Amino acid sequence: MSLTSLEEKGLDPLQLSEKFFELWHQNNLQMLHLAAIQGFSKLSEPLEALLTILESCPGKQKGRSHTLGYHILMEFQTWMKERPQMSLSSLAEDKAVELQRRALGLLTDTQPNFVDTLMNIYQIKTLDPSIQCMHIYKLQALNCYKEAVTLSIKLGLQTELNMEKMLIPLILQDKLPLAESFVKGHRQLEKQLVMLLDSWCYPDFNVEEIRKYAM
Repeated sequence: MSLTSLEEKGLDPLQLSEKFFELWHQNNLQMLHLAAIQGFSKLSEPLEALLTILESCPGKQKGRSHTLGYHILMEFQTWMKERPQMSLSSLAEDKAVELQRRALGLLTDTQPNFVDTLMNIYQIKTLDPSIQCMHIYKLQALNCYKEAVTLSIKLGLQTELNMEKMLIPLILQDKLPLAESFVKGHRQLEKQLVMLLDSWCYPDFNVEEIRKYAM
């Protein structure tokens, strides 16, 4: 597929995604940049199309410090800065919420820039907290404990979540500093964490109480 094929208005985002993957596989980042600048301008609904493209991107690959999705998102952010009129607020409310929920589903990456950029573009913090919490618990169900806690901190959901359910798996994985970051600035949660750790030191402590959290 040549870059000239990206010139038609209303470009299919999956077609653009295929071009991105082709250039990524060739490790041709310069042409990937050019294809992004040209391609984004040909999308009829760029904010929706970006999600379709990111959803089709492969995950982390050996020998790569960043994912293809990361590169595409950074290119889109740069492209979007020159188009201030393009924002989620320009869409109908139900459409905006639909895109927010799709974007939330992509927040499983531990690369801070990827998460922060996606959150900013789709204004994830304005989404109903109950929907945000559902995603956090989904990450936990996938054993993505670090990602779940890191994202919950970014979203400010600490007081909305079950502290023990969130932090015990981390502590068992020797990630106490991250657990401490979760409760930092929340006095009641800080107190609960101290009490939890102290309870494990009692002579009558039953290890079965936390075994259910073990991997």
